[in-house]
Amino acid sequence: MRNGILLCVPGFGTLDTEFVNNLFCEQKPIHTSIFRFFPINMEVAKARNAAVKLAMSQDCEYIYFRDHDTIVPLDALTILIARQLDVVGGLYYSKSKPPWPLMFVDGRPYLHHEHGALVKVEALGMGCTLIRTDVFRKLDPPWFKTANEAARVDALSVTNSSHTEDTFFCKRVREELGIYPHVDTGVVCAHKDLTTGTKYFYDPELAAPAWREPGGQCQSVLSADHEKCQVTDLTKESEKECEDTSGP
Repeated sequence: MRNGILLCVPGFGTLDTEFVNNLFCEQKPIHTSIFRFFPINMEVAKARNAAVKLAMSQDCEYIYFRDHDTIVPLDALTILIARQLDVVGGLYYSKSKPPWPLMFVDGRPYLHHEHGALVKVEALGMGCTLIRTDVFRKLDPPWFKTANEAARVDALSVTNSSHTEDTFFCKRVREELGIYPHVDTGVVCAHKDLTTGTKYFYDPELAAPAWREPGGQCQSVLSADHEKCQVTDLTKESEKECEDTSGP
């Protein structure tokens, strides 16, 4: 399976119907074998480490991480492979109002990308990420590690003392291998709140982060006088919050 791809979806036993449809309708690159791996009821870092070991044992060329709450464009995998990079992912946002891009530069979400650009970053979320298996062969395990059960990447910072497994991995490849992750901002993913059904994403038409409630209209943090923005109390409050807290 040297030209194969290990597709890993960490989860807890139940998958969202929309995610399953999205996963199995996603385009597969020609002349490529896809080996699907669904680690169940494992802490995410352990699930990712298990995927790396399996990919190595099967001599897969790539590992493709798909999170169970991320909906991707159907051509996401083919686009990411065409980039021919060691670590590259699609663009997706935090499940918050306002949403923040889960790609980081100087320890903060990078807000100033052009839609469709390839962005060099310090860290990215693993919701839709393709990694060459050879990268892991150059690092000692564990490749993924979470600081503690409560650790997370919040909307404003990435710290050394509190990290998720994805930022831990990105830090190691930068410092030990000199490899920087990249984000293809043309691969626009939706981050879905599986409890409420709300989706958080980048809206190319608005050129801004946005969210949509089930059956509702798209809402954003654009200024109140923007011609395409539906003004609500929520967007006004979010706009103020974004203005007060956003990083450089």
